[in-house]
Amino acid sequence: MCDFYSGIITKKGKVLDGYKDSHSSIKKEYKLNDDVKEINDLVFFPFEILPKDGKTVFDEPIKKNWELNISASHCKVSKNNMPDWLVKDLEKFEPIIWNGFKKQWNERILINKTVKELKEPKYYFLKDTTVKSMHGSSIIKSMHGSSTVKSMHDSSIVKSMHGSSIVESMCSIYTLVIIFNNNIVKYHKQGIIHNWEDDKCEIIKKWC
Repeated sequence: MCDFYSGIITKKGKVLDGYKDSHSSIKKEYKLNDDVKEINDLVFFPFEILPKDGKTVFDEPIKKNWELNISASHCKVSKNNMPDWLVKDLEKFEPIIWNGFKKQWNERILINKTVKELKEPKYYFLKDTTVKSMHGSSIIKSMHGSSTVKSMHDSSIVKSMHGSSIVESMCSIYTLVIIFNNNIVKYHKQGIIHNWEDDKCEIIKKWC
């Protein structure tokens, strides 16, 4: 798993991204092969846009708060080890990359909202947001502040909880939750608490 926001730029100037923030998943989905002898043989290249020091995923999606990292790995690379086509057209590609980032930020970063239902596997981030229900294979990557999920169904997942976030009920045996900090989970008898990491967490049972 990489970080939000991760994507791949192609030689033709197309941004390929996904909702899992994973370069390997993107390469698999688009059947991309990076097993080449020379870097100039690559017809695509990975990138990330990450919050700058002191900023978080919830900060406005502008260059003041975020930094573009064109990278073959988690380390920054110089123009000396980028494909020639990327070096040549980097200024042309950057606005395309930033537009893709802003689109996903607006879809996936939920701040001070009330959402009726989540049902897409888009790896959402919540801050002071209430979600009335999660269905299908929807995924919340992290909950912050006073965020609340009223009910979880099907194979929905909450990966991490912080602050005073709450999940009120879990109604599926497939639901997995990783808990951090002093959060409250009210869960169904079939719900599964996965990877318990903080003995300060309080569990309150509630049957669906």
